Amino acid sequence: MHAKRPKIQVDNVVIQDCPALYSLLERKSINERNVNYIRKALCGLLRRQPYMCCPVTAKNSTNTPDLFPSRKVCGIQAENTILGGMDTTIRDYPWMVLLQYQEPNYRRFECGGFLINNRYVLTAAHCLLNIPSYRKLIKVCLGEHNLKTAIDCENKTPGLEDCSDEPLDITIEEQIPHELYIPNSTNHQHDIALLRLSKTVEFT
Repeated sequence: MHAKRPKIQVDNVVIQDCPALYSLLERKSINERNVNYIRKALCGLLRRQPYMCCPVTAKNSTNTPDLFPSRKVCGIQAENTILGGMDTTIRDYPWMVLLQYQEPNYRRFECGGFLINNRYVLTAAHCLLNIPSYRKLIKVCLGEHNLKTAIDCENKTPGLEDCSDEPLDITIEEQIPHELYIPNSTNHQHDIALLRLSKTVEFT
């Protein structure tokens, strides 16, 4: 059975602002029908930010639980893509993650993504499918700022540096690339994927 495309309320809505779709990600297990439903609700990308076509029932529902991250911990960025900008500080983008791959003799970071709730990461499908057979995606890394240092600190007054916590590595429970993505395609259409983490992330 194929999932039907959701009835449209408005275009260009981030998934966190669409309770009907976002609540599906919060379930303990997500079946193939719901995965396809979310995939078909993808409207497109705007400045690399995915936007969803939100079902008409989302706005009028009174029984949908509040499953969104608080605005205090949820990243909202309205700026255009920045070229030649300033270096970020250690806490600028806490929702960003690195994808860690295992190769025969070592591990490496090859792609990135970002948390859309406490259990799912949004990334690109090519990060899952356009990789050599000897390379395996195994974990996501949160809270990393500088790969050259174990603990990241801002260079301020000696002895009073502002340091981040150690990065958090979480294994991946399930990889869900867009069903219409064609590996190594030239147009990169449908180049989007979800990663379900093996445990929930505690927002700090």
